[in-house]
Order: sequence, then C-alpha cells, then structure tokens
Amino acid sequence: MKKTRKELKISARASLLGHYKTVITALLFSQLAALLLNIPFQRMAQQGILYMVPSRIALGVLGSILVFLLSSLLQIGVSQIHLQIARKQETRLEHLFFAFRNNPDRFLGYSAVLLAAGLICLFPGVLLLMLPSSGDTAVLLALTGGIVTAAGSVVLIVLLLSWALTPFLMLDHPELRVREALRNSRQLMRGQKSRLFILELSFLGWILFSAFSMGIALLWVLPYMTQTLVWFYLELVPQTKEEVSDDSEH
Repeated sequence: MKKTRKELKISARASLLGHYKTVITALLFSQLAALLLNIPFQRMAQQGILYMVPSRIALGVLGSILVFLLSSLLQIGVSQIHLQIARKQETRLEHLFFAFRNNPDRFLGYSAVLLAAGLICLFPGVLLLMLPSSGDTAVLLALTGGIVTAAGSVVLIVLLLSWALTPFLMLDHPELRVREALRNSRQLMRGQKSRLFILELSFLGWILFSAFSMGIALLWVLPYMTQTLVWFYLELVPQTKEEVSDDSEH
C-alpha cells in the first residue's frame, strides 16, 4: 500500500532530524557556488545586450550554460546526501562532490538533456513574445506567444515528472547510461505523475511563506522537499540495488 502525502512528509521530517546542519550547508554551498560563478557571465550578457555586442552576448550565455552544467553536479551530490540520510548510511559533507569523482559525464549528460528539453519547450514561445511589433501584430504575437509558452510549459512539466527519478537511479546504478536511466524513470512514473505533481504542489504554502521570510525559510523547505522526493522514490523502488538492476534489464 502506497504512503499518503502526509506519511511521506512524516518520513522525510523524521529522517532529517540530526542532519539539518549537513543538508543546509550542502544546499548553501551548491547555490552560492552557482550564483557567484554566474555573476561575470550574467554581466557580460547584459553588457552585450545594452551595447549590442553579439560576441559578448554569446560568451555570456555560453558561460551561464557551463555554470549550470557544473552546478548540476553539486545538485547530484545533494541528492546523494539525501539518499544516504534516508537509508541511515554515514553522511558527510564531502559527498556533495560525489558526481565529480564518479563518472561526471553521465550526470552532465542528464543535465544537458534537461537543458535541451527546457529550450525546446520554452524558446519558441518566448521568441514570439520578444519579437518587435506594433498594433494588431503585437497583440497577435503576444497571444500566440502566450499560448505557445503555456503549451510548452505543460509539456516540460510532464517531461520533468517522468524523469524525476533519474538522478536517484543513476546514483544507485552506476552501470546505467543516461538514456537507460531516463527510460527506467519513465517506466516507474507511469501512473505516478499526477501523484508526484500533487505532492510537489502541497509544498506551495511553504514556498509562499519563504517569500515573506526573504527566502531564509527555503533553507529548511528545500531539503524537506528533496527528502520527501527521496522517500517517494524509495517507495517505488523498495528492492535492493541488485534487484532493481535485474528488473531494469527485463
């Protein structure tokens, strides 16, 4: 019998007790590292747009993409820490760099897939909204761009829900390639996407509350959300790693 949202959250809170220092430090480091590394590239892109210098825009965008890919490795490390906490395994802050030491190309490949999916789903609509126009043409482009962006957002959400378990599968099974991990996640998420979507929506109140705390509450809310997702994953994959690997081959 599957756990209710309440039961998953209770399991998450219980497993986090005594580990908040580790998960909050890992979260802060990963977020600050991405923010600080991206500042020069963001400024470069802004200056390129302001002074109409295509080369600076291109370098700024390219740099931001590289920062996104590198910071995604830290996010994998955060997921590894949460997995170990749920399984009551020894957890150290150095596990934040797990992906850098264990075939980082696999995790970079997964992040590249996410980035490509986001661009494919959202760029057409955003481009329509940004096209210079006036009068009736502007209204038509705005309406069309809004519809295309909304449709692309729905497609992207469905894809992200289907692939939500991919990082955990890749962590548990080093032999899985990106495509295999994505496929296995889709299989596990059949009939579960709406359940996960509602579970994620149930944190909306906490996220809104975090806005009133100037984001400080996110240091508790984000680990809480990640740990709940870990328990959602463990519920769908209750077997040992070896058994899951055998199942994925059939």
